[in-house]
Amino acid sequence: MKVRSTVLVLAFLSLFAARESPAKSEPALDGLAKGIDQIVALTLFGTLGGLALVSVVGNSVHIAKGERPREEWLAIGYVSAAFSGVAAGISAGTLKENAALVSGIHIGLAVLGLTTTIWSHALPKRKVPSVSIQPTIIPGAHGQPAFGLALTLPAF
Repeated sequence: MKVRSTVLVLAFLSLFAARESPAKSEPALDGLAKGIDQIVALTLFGTLGGLALVSVVGNSVHIAKGERPREEWLAIGYVSAAFSGVAAGISAGTLKENAALVSGIHIGLAVLGLTTTIWSHALPKRKVPSVSIQPTIIPGAHGQPAFGLALTLPAF
């Protein structure tokens, strides 16, 4: 449910950022609308860039540790890379100033995010330490079988 609401909010904000001001508006209001559009667009692109950056850093930490992250973290990595790719396309089509810079940053974050997520996804899964109790039969003091339980603990 959270993913759907996030996607809907991002779609709404991207439409708002891409909207053009009416041609017959007053010059003062036209300038204000353009300023608000730029603020909304840069906020949207900054948020998506921040999400991708957090994903890259998190996956890099897991790569450095040599352990595979949890499935939720992998999903965040793939989604943030996809959002950065979409943000690159939207920024190229909607921004009039700094479009190449913002698009380039998002393309770089998308590629880097996808690379670190795939790399961390390929790492071996963490071994979960387990405690086990097993029945055991050992020779007793007089050669008779002695029955008992063996407790196996994980190494620390």
